[in-house]
Amino acid sequence: MPHDILLPCDDIMFSIFARLLIKCLLRFQSVSKLWKATICDRNFIKNYCDYSKAVGRQKLLLRQEYSCDFVFRDPELITMDDPNQFLPPKRFHYSKISCSCDGLFLLKNRKAYKTYLLCNPSTREYRILECPYVKCRDDPPNACGMCYDSRIDDYMIILIFKSFYVVYSLSKHSWTRKTSPPHLVQPYCIDRYCAKGISTQDGIFWSMNNIIDLRVVTTSTIIYFDVTSDEVKKISLPNFIGEEDMFYLTTLKGCLSLYGGKGGDQLQVWIMEQDGWKWLLNICNLPIHCHVFVQLTELLHLTKNGEFLIRGCMSLVSMYYPKQQQFVRVLEDFFSLASICLDTLYFFKHTLKRKRNHP
Repeated sequence: MPHDILLPCDDIMFSIFARLLIKCLLRFQSVSKLWKATICDRNFIKNYCDYSKAVGRQKLLLRQEYSCDFVFRDPELITMDDPNQFLPPKRFHYSKISCSCDGLFLLKNRKAYKTYLLCNPSTREYRILECPYVKCRDDPPNACGMCYDSRIDDYMIILIFKSFYVVYSLSKHSWTRKTSPPHLVQPYCIDRYCAKGISTQDGIFWSMNNIIDLRVVTTSTIIYFDVTSDEVKKISLPNFIGEEDMFYLTTLKGCLSLYGGKGGDQLQVWIMEQDGWKWLLNICNLPIHCHVFVQLTELLHLTKNGEFLIRGCMSLVSMYYPKQQQFVRVLEDFFSLASICLDTLYFFKHTLKRKRNHP
């Protein structure tokens, strides 16, 4: 009797597969043609990502100092999530993450002025991209970002240059050049600096100062890439930002967020919900002055129990416990890179190398 006859119907299979870890699904592709077709189906990939967002199935992607290996950890428990490490292609060793969305990451080597690596660490697959609008090494983008357009089920990458920006469509595998609006033309340009945008379900966000970055003060303009129109627009500055305040953009719970304040030993955390900005909490007993703290740290993740996972100065990863108002270092190693990602079933043609992490 053929094996496929014994398999459950499509709806039940869909429901069961959506609850499995990606490493299980990758193995199950070899069980039968039907299973492989289901796992690689575009509708299933989208539903799997939606389910991961709904249940908070996230990973902490890390790279140790002076290493080109990437490794996963559970952001809630800070335990090893996967015993395997993986390596990007050799020319992208020690690359920085230019931007990310869901579980997809864009890497760029400083020596490769127009070549990027778009990869999915969960499936260990990648695609090489070349931006045709970068003409020379002395003309790098000043900002970049990635977002998902649910209307057309497509991921978009945006690179912002001094007087124009380009948009890459993952499904079409094509680049489009657009002229920058007046509020996006930058008065200054810092060579080799590229601001990583904050990706949310509504678009990609940056702050316009003398350059594009993530710092928000009273003279800043918050700009965002609108996926519905492929245009870069601006939003009003929150009214809680005062003359002496300094805030930084981040994302928490999938929403645009701000953290910072006037100074002293505490900072505020705000989150943008559908009906506007809401105060979330204050982080107290900062080890250094608030303005210095927000420039040297990044709020990576808000756990289900309400603790903050933070990557701070000296590449240390700590957890802040609001009830105790205490910072605790949770990882002994020093990490040059730390980022939160979803379990995402997006497949590319090429496979990243595995490196077994032996005890």
